[in-house]
Amino acid sequence: MSEYNRKLADKFFNNQCSSKEAEKVLEWLDSSEGQDYLSEKMDDDLDSFDENSDADENDAEHLPNINKLDPGRHFSGILSTIEQLERSVQRKRDMFAPLLKIAAALLVVAAASVFVYTSGIFEYQEEQVSETVLTTTADQQREVTLVDGTIIHLNQHSAVTISEKYMQEKREVFLEGEAYFEVAHRADLPFIIRTAYSEVEVLGTSFNVKSNPEAGQIEVAVLEGSVSFRDSRESEATQVILQKGEYGFLDIASRQITTEDFGVENYLAWKNREFVFNELSLGRVCIQLNRFYDVTCEFEDETIENRRLTANFPNDDLENTLSVIAFTLYLEYESDGSKVSWLNAQ
Repeated sequence: MSEYNRKLADKFFNNQCSSKEAEKVLEWLDSSEGQDYLSEKMDDDLDSFDENSDADENDAEHLPNINKLDPGRHFSGILSTIEQLERSVQRKRDMFAPLLKIAAALLVVAAASVFVYTSGIFEYQEEQVSETVLTTTADQQREVTLVDGTIIHLNQHSAVTISEKYMQEKREVFLEGEAYFEVAHRADLPFIIRTAYSEVEVLGTSFNVKSNPEAGQIEVAVLEGSVSFRDSRESEATQVILQKGEYGFLDIASRQITTEDFGVENYLAWKNREFVFNELSLGRVCIQLNRFYDVTCEFEDETIENRRLTANFPNDDLENTLSVIAFTLYLEYESDGSKVSWLNAQ
């Protein structure tokens, strides 16, 4: 059985397995026997890479000193990082052709340098290496875990660039689009998110950042802890501190930051897939509708604007959202896609 598993694992590392066979291999690699095999394979492959006469000095400098691997200790972490590194590994596949294709996803430091394990599976190097870019398509969301335990949830059509100096004096990333961050606490290493026009420094843990320069705005919503939020074109004296349950909106043109302290959880509607309104006036609901759908609201009278909405419903398109609100508040509406008129029900 052992020889069969080893042959199947060899097949797996050569990308020749079916999905069912791959599942069997992964289960076996989680056993003590499989972990021994994995360690042997990694050591052998690295030895063959070092001895490869075709590998030039420029390629070699991308590899750090690698400590003796302990697959039993790090197996779960290895599996969780395969998907994260796959994109970067693909770009450098030619450089590391001697490596096993799947093992490359674990070992290639051109990508893995950012995802260095603090437990010691890789020893961090001072040399500069390529930055890492993680992206999503228009119909994809993605979750990645960085070396320090920080989790980034990327919304659709977004990208986060991990600095080549991540974990050196500070932890810095650059965001295009939208992402939710759960930042691991490290008092000695500030966590900074840069966008085209703003800088967010983490003082707490969980928050959402949306960078949308095309629409002229940057948004930050804090779910836990606190963050410092400022226009990167201005001095630090203009920064605001956003606490748990607060939202900041930077108007790029005016360079003004507006803050709110209501319905902050709705700025995660893309992630949680639902809107949550708790005793929120329709006027304030409309402020958030403007953020989500770029629509303005007008009211037949003031009493309509002050009606309070309590409702949970799926994050859906504008028409369905307006229908739910109208039904809940016993209202009617007219909409042309850019403006909504709220009317008393007849």
